[in-house]
Amino acid sequence: MKVTSLTPQLPKCQHCGLDQNLDKPLATVGVYVCFPCFMRRKESEYRRISQANACKKFGLTAADITSNQEGLAVLIKPNPHGYGNEMRLYFEFQMRELAVKKYGSVDAMEVALEAKKDKQIAALQRDAGAKRGRKASAEGAGEGGEGIGALLDSMGVSQEDKKRKAKAPKKGAKKARKADDKRSAAPPAPLHEHKYGPDLPVEGQENHFYKECVECGHRVEWDEI
Repeated sequence: MKVTSLTPQLPKCQHCGLDQNLDKPLATVGVYVCFPCFMRRKESEYRRISQANACKKFGLTAADITSNQEGLAVLIKPNPHGYGNEMRLYFEFQMRELAVKKYGSVDAMEVALEAKKDKQIAALQRDAGAKRGRKASAEGAGEGGEGIGALLDSMGVSQEDKKRKAKAPKKGAKKARKADDKRSAAPPAPLHEHKYGPDLPVEGQENHFYKECVECGHRVEWDEI
């Protein structure tokens, strides 16, 4: 008669086969790595990254990450700045998987990131060109004032009248700059209205829950009795 052991089989490290000191965040999503193997690979396979940096590096949004929260291994730490929400650290390999899911491939992700970067550079170049144009207009107005002064001098106009007339182009240029700045000023941004995701339990804290805005990451926590 064959005797079957009723002792549950503990998960083992996928690298060395040991079943001790497994990394808890990874174990929650079915990735089993013991502490020694994790430490040897923490700067390569298991590098962590903040949500903000993940969005920049992989072309993701806060909503992309929040909507896939259940399948992500996350480490929650106090904010290093001493204020605001807690810091949520994810694993880069999972962020890369999310990006591939969103864009279809790593190459498509890189193309999207490059297009976004080109758009930002073009916007900066437009702003720089506008500033140079305003500066050139102001300098040209000053030179024009000096030319008018020489013309009035040859006509025998008094010094007082000459100064008053020479200031006219500068005043006109100043008004033109103000009008240009007013036209280019962006309208005030509308107030942001938080759109929270599902209620989620805080790891390790009984009856303590939280929810986050899917657009900006604002977090609200509470206790349920």
